[in-house]
Amino acid sequence: MRDEEERSSSDRHRFAELQEGIRKHCPDIIIQFSTGGRGRSFEQRGALLDLKPDMASLATGSVNFPTIVYENPPDFVRSLAQMMLDHGVKPEIEIFDLAMLYSTVDLVNQGLLKTRRPCMCSSCSV
Repeated sequence: MRDEEERSSSDRHRFAELQEGIRKHCPDIIIQFSTGGRGRSFEQRGALLDLKPDMASLATGSVNFPTIVYENPPDFVRSLAQMMLDHGVKPEIEIFDLAMLYSTVDLVNQGLLKTRRPCMCSSCSV
């Protein structure tokens, strides 16, 4: 989501309005929100999950980029996973290294990721 100046935004009204329009005009499309952390606080990253998109991203660990650290502390990841469960949002699990795969298994073992339906995972390799 972008604001009037094309900057990344977590504006709840914008997200709700966009989701409503998509559901009205494209009812079969899957809506996925990002919980990504570039430029957003931990509070902002999960604040839109109660709008109940179909899916939301869930990075299961931190990542070092050339100029920043994409922080995803374990307690925060568990909190996002719990919010997704509470709101019926399917996580799109982001796995960028082996440690994140182990963290994903831990989330399954803790009951925070349901395996009765296939998990949706994405990965990135450089």
